[in-house]
Amino acid sequence: MPPNNLRVLIAGGGIGGLMLAIIFEAAKIDYLILERSACLQSTGSAIGLNACILRLLEQLGLLSEIENIAKPIGGIRLSREDLSTVGEMDFMFGEEHYGYYGLVMSRPELYDILKARVPSEKILLQKQVIDVIELDEDEEPSPLSPSSPTTPTSPRSPTKKSRGKGGRRRPPRTRAGGVLCRCKDGTVYRGDILVGADGAYSSVRDCLYDRLQRQQKLPIFDSQPLDLSYVCVLGVSQVYDSKEIPATGKTFSGFELIVCEDGRLIWLSPLVNNRIAWCYGQSYESNPEKETMAKAERWWGSNSTVTQDLQKRVEGIPTVYGLKLGDIVGSTQPDMVSAVLLEDKTFETWHSKRVVLIGDACHKMLPFAGQGAVHAMLDSACLSNLLYGMTSHRTEDFEKVFEEYRAQRSTAASKAVYGSRCFGAFLTAPTFLGRLFRKAILNAPACMTRAAIDFIMRDRPQLSFLPKVPDRGCSKAWWG
Repeated sequence: MPPNNLRVLIAGGGIGGLMLAIIFEAAKIDYLILERSACLQSTGSAIGLNACILRLLEQLGLLSEIENIAKPIGGIRLSREDLSTVGEMDFMFGEEHYGYYGLVMSRPELYDILKARVPSEKILLQKQVIDVIELDEDEEPSPLSPSSPTTPTSPRSPTKKSRGKGGRRRPPRTRAGGVLCRCKDGTVYRGDILVGADGAYSSVRDCLYDRLQRQQKLPIFDSQPLDLSYVCVLGVSQVYDSKEIPATGKTFSGFELIVCEDGRLIWLSPLVNNRIAWCYGQSYESNPEKETMAKAERWWGSNSTVTQDLQKRVEGIPTVYGLKLGDIVGSTQPDMVSAVLLEDKTFETWHSKRVVLIGDACHKMLPFAGQGAVHAMLDSACLSNLLYGMTSHRTEDFEKVFEEYRAQRSTAASKAVYGSRCFGAFLTAPTFLGRLFRKAILNAPACMTRAAIDFIMRDRPQLSFLPKVPDRGCSKAWWG
């Protein structure tokens, strides 16, 4: 049975927040998403989903829709700048081993599928959380900010403001604990718990850590900034004629990686509808315009100086599709180009009292292994399973659930963060040893590659409160 009258506030309407909302819909748990932006849209180029999450998506009835916008991944090939091959990895065994091929798709299209599953009335836009207060049972809340009155509400809508002596607005005494979120526009929302799904620059995490810092309970590591290591520009090209670019019309896609001598890295992958996803990146330390890049807006128009500069940088780089990289970049519509500063870190503190973090808010990883969105969704599933079994809404009970959530997820998330960092170094190290290591790994016997991937893909969790999806792969999941 779902927990009675549990009310959850979700800060952030990204992939992790939407996935949590979809699971809550299935679990019949009440929730409200507070999204900081004025509209729900996703930036990015391609995103890959593997068997670790596809089984869960099938259980939620999302897999068939996702397969319609995706191509199965047949493998990965690493090349030098002159297109000579360093090595390859074959992924065609995915369906036989795990029940699913890996899938690659446009990130905005995946986002639209998830967004369509969440009722619009449960998403409030332009609601940036700027202050949070957690309430213990029978505790009268103090003001969230000395200069800002509060308006406690249910997760549905704001209520009338209460006033204390002298007409000053103050929150009323709560009867069973909870959490209050004050947004930038002055509105305040109340729930039993708050889930911070608002990304790497999480406002919820800032509020949580600020309180813990004042109480001298925040680990020093958590107060340190994220490690900025890479700068990327990425996008999705125009539609090509499959007769001219045959790779765009094939059933299977693949990741084409080009490593330049100076450490620059280029990712290319055909998508459905005869398009090519691309990503150009280089290490932050070696970037001559790092200050410009750090201050650049997330979205760049076609006339942007930076975009024009990028086209000049890559115009002569060949690709396996017979096109120059500059041609692919130049064909991309402005609204399909974005710039990303890539950072990584696994935070030690994931929760306190009635506030808990998921996804990039607690473990930010580099996109080299394509695991960021997957682990945000796995966080959502794990947290939902634990919340579903709750019978009490006391603060101490939520703390136990959140600690168990962290215990179940932190090891896998930490390994993914470390793995993405190592994979990035593996791909981009310009030294002789780096080149030698790449060649050795990518030309290792297929049985070794499959054994390593089998171990990773055995983690294919499901939701405890929905009918189970059969385990169709020969490499069985850890938990059936």
